[in-house]
Amino acid sequence: MSPPVPVVSADVELRPETGRLVLQLYVSGATAGSLRAIANITAIGEDSMRGQYDLEVIDACQQSDLTCSRLIVVLPTLVRQLPLPARRIVGDLSNLDYVLRGLGLDGADTDEIEPRTNDPDVR
Repeated sequence: MSPPVPVVSADVELRPETGRLVLQLYVSGATAGSLRAIANITAIGEDSMRGQYDLEVIDACQQSDLTCSRLIVVLPTLVRQLPLPARRIVGDLSNLDYVLRGLGLDGADTDEIEPRTNDPDVR
């Protein structure tokens, strides 16, 4: 059995008037990839978002019904709930530029982000 995954902020309320980013990070227990994703988004949150974010860490192993109902199929997955539109970023969040673009924090149009893949047939 895996040790419990730390929860940064448990019951996150979706309130757009606060001006804060509302994030949910879906992980798979206390695996190396999960812990890396938690550390990376925490560092990004403090450095790039100046602490103006709420983060809920959801262990897919412990809350599989929630994970399935939200159609999370790859772990770790970061979901930006607010501001709308919601965005998803998959992976350990180690690519700072990719994460910032996905969160809409670098001024780029997030619709222009292309998924990264090694498959030449996928565009």
